[in-house]
Amino acid sequence: MIKIRLAAKADREKYLKFAKDVFSTSEQVIDFPTLLPKIYSPECEHRAKNYIAVDEADNIVGLVAICELILDAEGTMLKCGYIGTVSVSPEQRGKGIMRQVMERVISDSIQEGYDLLNLDGTRQRYGYYGFAPAGERIKITITKSNIYHCIRDIDIDGIDYVKLNTENADSKAALFLHNNRTWKIDRSDPGFSMV
Repeated sequence: MIKIRLAAKADREKYLKFAKDVFSTSEQVIDFPTLLPKIYSPECEHRAKNYIAVDEADNIVGLVAICELILDAEGTMLKCGYIGTVSVSPEQRGKGIMRQVMERVISDSIQEGYDLLNLDGTRQRYGYYGFAPAGERIKITITKSNIYHCIRDIDIDGIDYVKLNTENADSKAALFLHNNRTWKIDRSDPGFSMV
């Protein structure tokens, strides 16, 4: 019998290993604290609730995380949940485990007063739970090749690319620009530069 429960602090290493095992391939190892430090680094683990499906031996066979975000929609504050790390062990797929975990996450979210739930993924897979594409999405990828071809005729002596961090004055400028948008997620905490 499968049980769905919130992961405890003591489960952290188990669910991180589970996620790594499920999402990694022979070509690429996915380490969630490195990939998503704003959620899975030890200092940020309070940002997400991890729901785990466990078997009779307390082995994790499914996982879904939900991270609470506050959306400022032109002054109206909305409690939003971003759902991620949606996974089931390969040997347990097709047994309804994901349906059970997602139903629990959605049910708890309604009880906890969430206004909106968001998740990225395959429409056909998440349509079962009422999720559908909405809004606008912009993805920007900057590579060395992009930069070279865009500014190769410009003298770049003296221009440096530095990682945005909380000690960097540019981080404060980026946060200022973010906070002056009409629709924005509240990201005023020190984790802003991790996003």
